[in-house]
Amino acid sequence: MENYIVAKSIGVYNVVALILRANQQNPCGRTVIQKLTYFWSLLVSPINGVFFEPHYYGPYSSRLQRALHEMTSYAYLVENMTPDSVYRTYHYQLSNNGIELALRAYDMYKDNFEKIQKIINVCRDDSVLRAYELSLAAKIFYISDKMDVGKISPIPKNTTAIISAATKYGWNMTQTEVTKGSKILSKLTSMYPPLHQGQNSLPD
Repeated sequence: MENYIVAKSIGVYNVVALILRANQQNPCGRTVIQKLTYFWSLLVSPINGVFFEPHYYGPYSSRLQRALHEMTSYAYLVENMTPDSVYRTYHYQLSNNGIELALRAYDMYKDNFEKIQKIINVCRDDSVLRAYELSLAAKIFYISDKMDVGKISPIPKNTTAIISAATKYGWNMTQTEVTKGSKILSKLTSMYPPLHQGQNSLPD
């Protein structure tokens, strides 16, 4: 019989609000939010209606992307767009309404908030609370889940297999990137054991 943790599911609006609150109201980019939400779904609790698929920067949820647009439209989030010569970048903060939402969510999901806050703080202290580093760790987690390794080791025993599997999802990873992503992931999973593999989300 497989061992797994049963955790109460949560709505995506509450997850976004708690992540931004845990980030101390610092602006948070789309890719960082995507990856922190992915880690939430695997280490904290299932998220209603949120599923992740391979994307250029790692696991990506279209439902989460819609939620960011919706929460901006409903005045829960303040969206800041920065154009550059190649593409636009978007960062988010809680509005006053969003802060109230986060406070209500905190009352209901205090334990979950404390977990994601610790994950964010560890990433910040290790200077990896950035899109690139979080994407590496998320890719390793996704590949390991699909390879059904059952346990995330500090460094994959077979880096070549990880690199080969990554190409199936359009990810060209180097040995250095696999090592870096694995170290980040190892630290996170040492704090909180992963939820049952493949059961990181629930339908609405």
